[in-house]
Amino acid sequence: MVYLRWVANRYILMRGASTAAHRLICAAIAICSWNSKNYEESIILAGENRMLATGRGVVRLKSDMFDVTLVNVLYVPGLQCNFISVARAVNCGYIVKLRENTATILNKHGGTILSANKVSDMFINEQNKNTLFFARKSEEEAMKWHSRYGHQDFASIRELINKQMVKGFQVSVPKGICCALCMTNKCTQKLYCNAGSRAKDVLGIVHTDVCGPMRNLSIGGAKYLLTFIDDKTRYVFVYFLKGKDEVFTKFKEYKTMVERQAEKKIKTLRSDYGTEFVNTAFDKYVKEEGIVRQLTVPYTPQQNGVAERFNRTPIEMARCMIVSSAADESLWAEAVNFAAYLMNRAPTKAVNNITPFEAFHGYTPAVGHLREFGSLAIALDKRQSNKFKPKGKSIRWWVTRMRPKHIGCLIVVIGN
Repeated sequence: MVYLRWVANRYILMRGASTAAHRLICAAIAICSWNSKNYEESIILAGENRMLATGRGVVRLKSDMFDVTLVNVLYVPGLQCNFISVARAVNCGYIVKLRENTATILNKHGGTILSANKVSDMFINEQNKNTLFFARKSEEEAMKWHSRYGHQDFASIRELINKQMVKGFQVSVPKGICCALCMTNKCTQKLYCNAGSRAKDVLGIVHTDVCGPMRNLSIGGAKYLLTFIDDKTRYVFVYFLKGKDEVFTKFKEYKTMVERQAEKKIKTLRSDYGTEFVNTAFDKYVKEEGIVRQLTVPYTPQQNGVAERFNRTPIEMARCMIVSSAADESLWAEAVNFAAYLMNRAPTKAVNNITPFEAFHGYTPAVGHLREFGSLAIALDKRQSNKFKPKGKSIRWWVTRMRPKHIGCLIVVIGN
């Protein structure tokens, strides 16, 4: 069994033997509240030695680096040092890794709770050299907003907060925090390099591409994803298609809407050489509208790297959201649509210090209304007229559209 031993400002990982799965402490002054001062329990130590615990209470270890509350702590006056049972943490789902020169304890998200270096035959953690994040509120808040933002990377979330690029949340993102779900669902090959010059104006260049077919039809019957990305602002619009023959219709729909919103005209359209983009009707339309075509060389997706990369990003985010919420794969369109909504409100290297939303619309977006994809909630049942029956129903909802004062969603009622 593995224990933490408290010595001055050090934690020492030790191997010992005890029948107690509790924390042991030798200083009564360290107990901030007592559960029972008359409690007695015999503790078996190494070598089958026994000591008597004469009380049980709660201990709080607090510093500028951590704030940990220990429950069910046994007060053993005969001990020479304090112990914390790591076995209890393991039973709660935490992971203890002992290696040749280091020992670490990880939480269920893969974040480091404690690390220690090997000195002689002991693993020692010093507060001025290591960091303890056990049950820290800041990590819980960071993981909550990481999930709400569709598993956006922590560097981007930290940048959003530090540069005040959005309004609605203030959290501290600890260094070294990571998400195991993201690591297993976002592993990729080397990124494509950027090619070509950047547009100087909004809608100067629009990148577009089709992704699919998907293995599962969406609940609306779609199996393709069509994206349009403005080169200057990186603002993205997504459309869901039942077939590639809808690309031309969706482009005209996008063009009418985006030109009205931006009060500018699309000057250049960059796409691959697929027949959904290169056909008689499409060619005639862009010529009539004065739009310059930029077509990539076949089998060279690097030349349309912006659209290719953007196709991958919402799919990765959607995959994480579907897996974490245990949603059915037919909800992929809802997850991708929500991911695109979040991408427009997340930082990108292509736009300095502001989000694509602000670069396109001219004002800072608010994100305080965001909720995690697949959240559990209680919905008011306005049709329930019985005064002595519950007025609310437990539901699980998946976002389809989000606005600060209106959320469109698909709702699944849990139970009756």
